[in-house]
Amino acid sequence: MKTALPRGYGIRALRLRLLLRRRELVREVHSHVDAARTAGGFEGRADPGGEDYAQTQQAELDLAEAARDSAELAAIDTALTRMALGEYGLCALCGQPVPQTRLEANPHALHCIACATAAEQVPG
Repeated sequence: MKTALPRGYGIRALRLRLLLRRRELVREVHSHVDAARTAGGFEGRADPGGEDYAQTQQAELDLAEAARDSAELAAIDTALTRMALGEYGLCALCGQPVPQTRLEANPHALHCIACATAAEQVPG
């Protein structure tokens, strides 16, 4: 596996963490979608005063959790692709190395702290 990062970054360990988390997320997404189907989340909105309202609310929660997990899954896939290309651990905006501590905390981080902070401060 090629990488532009120093050897001490533990790329193999981070890759394994990403792959294990990816497998877990795929299961969770399927579980949330199945739960939403079971609760009737694909049959339209229920009347707030009706019997099906709680089931519809649960189905919407399950779908929201599936969407959140899908977003994390996409970020992991991007990180794995960047690993294969030798771009992993380099900020996608400025090209500087992402600190090892940041990657250990969030292995699918795309940006260095400075760029991530600047992006968060941009309005809207």
